Amino acid sequence: ARVRPLSAKELSEKSSESIRAHPSISTIDVNSEGISCDKRKFEFDSVFGPNSTQKEVYEKTAGDMIKNSIFKGFNATILAYGQTGSGKTFTMGTDGGMSSCGGDQELAPPLESDGVISRAVYDLFQTRNELPQGKERVKVEMSYLEIYNEQAIDLLSDDPSSTALTVRDSRTEGVIVQNLKSFVVSSPSEVQRLMEQASHKRAVGSTHMNSVSSRSHAICTLNIIIAPLESISDDNVDGPETPATPREGMKAKLTLVDLAGSERIKRTGAEGARMKEGININKGLFVLGQVVSALSELGQQMGSSRAKSNSHIPYRDSKLTRLLQDSLGGNSRTVMIACISPAESNVEESINTLRYAERTRNIKNSAVRNVVSGGLSASEAAALRRENQQLKLELAQMEAKLQSSKVDLIQAPHAHSSRGTGGLPALHNSVNIEATARL
Repeated sequence: ARVRPLSAKELSEKSSESIRAHPSISTIDVNSEGISCDKRKFEFDSVFGPNSTQKEVYEKTAGDMIKNSIFKGFNATILAYGQTGSGKTFTMGTDGGMSSCGGDQELAPPLESDGVISRAVYDLFQTRNELPQGKERVKVEMSYLEIYNEQAIDLLSDDPSSTALTVRDSRTEGVIVQNLKSFVVSSPSEVQRLMEQASHKRAVGSTHMNSVSSRSHAICTLNIIIAPLESISDDNVDGPETPATPREGMKAKLTLVDLAGSERIKRTGAEGARMKEGININKGLFVLGQVVSALSELGQQMGSSRAKSNSHIPYRDSKLTRLLQDSLGGNSRTVMIACISPAESNVEESINTLRYAERTRNIKNSAVRNVVSGGLSASEAAALRRENQQLKLELAQMEAKLQSSKVDLIQAPHAHSSRGTGGLPALHNSVNIEATARL
């Protein structure tokens, strides 16, 4: 959970701070006399106060996941949640401000103001470059969409007449968005260019609570495909093998989500199109809350006799929850950053966000490595060819020994034929059978 500083508007209104963060003990206190609240203290995995830096937030939430999970084949999701104007877009950095990726440097270090996305992208390519044959083995594809008025819209499409995309289920890939464009990216600067292109298309608007309010949920996805390492040449198949040589291909998915803020029509002063946007934003967040509540209850029941394997999770009630099905209760390692306003005027919405985040902690995901079964590497094929040749040689030697034994057994009875013994054919047959059995 991250508590932002008071905004300029809140300071001008002389609003007091009713939410206080205690990072050292990872708790948040509610100090408001104007609202009844049965719980005044909330505990989380990490808590960041108004003076926290972007680097600190990233390192303690998503940094380890990017560096140590993605390239082991695990999916990862980072999402920000909170009311409108609580600092979600600033924390995630979905406004196109990836300044760390510009310039002539392919991997310029992040700046102090850079958010989660730009830092995650930097670490992603930095880790890739540190891998053996990383640039050749690792392929990264990027797609970016928004859920606006309950419609999926491609933010990277150049077609001005493009219509809403269809979300459907696939037997092999799970939930997919039909005809969603993806682009191969090889550096943070290429990701920056696409992010800036998307930020110009994303729906934003002004309300009484936020002058630049996101009017849609944005989902940026980076698909990472990791080919097996070719570290042993065909000429050195019998040589020592590197202990850490991976012999399998992997794939992983990094999902970065900036949710539109929950809002109350009375406080935002929205009318007409803005009101419709707010209604659809709240609808998606309401279904998301139902999914979180159902998964939270299921997580608490796990391991107890009250657990129900057939509990219904309403993923299909909203496009947002369908697209986040893997991230919530599925195959992903997920971090949610709850963004909080400390102002007394927003205390009710802040408490709702804190309760929501507390329920989310109970969700149990089942992340597994995504191993890609592919063909044999060149070194493995060469080793099998050598083994095949060795087996053919041994087979030829055994056949030669068998032929030699047959000749000896057939010649032995002729050596005694002059004696006129009537039982020699039977003796010949028994010796032949015994020799064959022994072979």
